Amino acid sequence: MSEPSSLNNTIDSAVVSYGRAKTYMSTVFGSCILTIFLIAGIYVLNKAIKNKDNYKSTEAKILSIRPAGRNNYIADVTYNISDKSYETNVNLTYYRSVGSYVTIYYDKYNPNTAESSSPTYEILVGTGLIVCVLLSCVLMFYNAYMVKKSAFAAQDAAFSTSYNRPYRNRSLISIF
Repeated sequence: MSEPSSLNNTIDSAVVSYGRAKTYMSTVFGSCILTIFLIAGIYVLNKAIKNKDNYKSTEAKILSIRPAGRNNYIADVTYNISDKSYETNVNLTYYRSVGSYVTIYYDKYNPNTAESSSPTYEILVGTGLIVCVLLSCVLMFYNAYMVKKSAFAAQDAAFSTSYNRPYRNRSLISIF
């Protein structure tokens, strides 16, 4: 015996509504998370642009080095600026032997402050973070738009696993 068509329409309508609600809620949640990453990217980029002209590179001699985690090392270094010697520690992502030289970036207004990465690297990280966030936002809102416009996309969004999707043909590829 077949089910009445009004029951099928009611079920389809409920699945579409559920799929749309699920997509909209995940879009709101994703927007909140991406806003945090966008603020972080803007902060890193703004800080790097402000400090870009304040840092200069120089060679520093490693006095001692110790591990600070996986692929992280803290090196005590010495360097000379205008015939004055300075000592500080910098974070390195690779091991270097004691007595070897590394390129560091010091603050020309406060030579005691030094870093192992250049401000250009921080500009690249901040810009990359902002671009990734904006691309993620475009894809997320495009998904929400497609779910709003298409009942099939809304039905598909209602199901989170491949084994309970009634509107898809199963094949060997979907099993794996």
